[in-house]
Amino acid sequence: MDVEKETKENYEKGAKWHIEKSLKYRVEMFIDKFVKELPGNKILEIGVGAGRDIAHFIKRNLAVEGVDYSYEFIDHCKSLYPNLKFKLGDIREIELPKEYYDGIWAFASLLNMPKEDLGLLLPKLRKALRPKGVIFISLKEGEGERMVEDIAGRRLFSFYKIEELQKMVEDSGFKTMYTDKMSDYNLTNKKVDKIKPDWIFLLAQRT
Repeated sequence: MDVEKETKENYEKGAKWHIEKSLKYRVEMFIDKFVKELPGNKILEIGVGAGRDIAHFIKRNLAVEGVDYSYEFIDHCKSLYPNLKFKLGDIREIELPKEYYDGIWAFASLLNMPKEDLGLLLPKLRKALRPKGVIFISLKEGEGERMVEDIAGRRLFSFYKIEELQKMVEDSGFKTMYTDKMSDYNLTNKKVDKIKPDWIFLLAQRT
């Protein structure tokens, strides 16, 4: 089976597990950093998943639109936020309006695509941002690409070093504003049986 098709089926079949797991992540400090740099209030979230971050954005009076390629996640978010606009589809294939968003939020959502595709996607996301618009990205630290097993099956993961991600972002027309790294335990406060890769974070502004 194609690795990306297998990854997508993992999210569809294991939606309940993924939603429960997502809600354990504490992202407020990163959302605050992102919101502080926004030049306006219109944002796009790539990979809405459980809808966890949308609640934080609404509390901060932001106008949110969401994208996800999983029907289960989109359906879940629509049930929680029926008045918001959601797009079902792959962000690589969805046409985005030019210079429309003040910010793009991609927390743990771009890590399931091949690295070469991320390099092609970043310039597209830049065009969708207004001048001074910002993008926040979180990925798993490491090297290469591989399939990773979980209780829902297998998923494709692409792993990055902070310096590698920063170069890709800056080569796509952004200026790095902030980078950070954190263990999975510190992000969830949940002990696990095996050591998981650290998370890396990057906030950048369109130049």
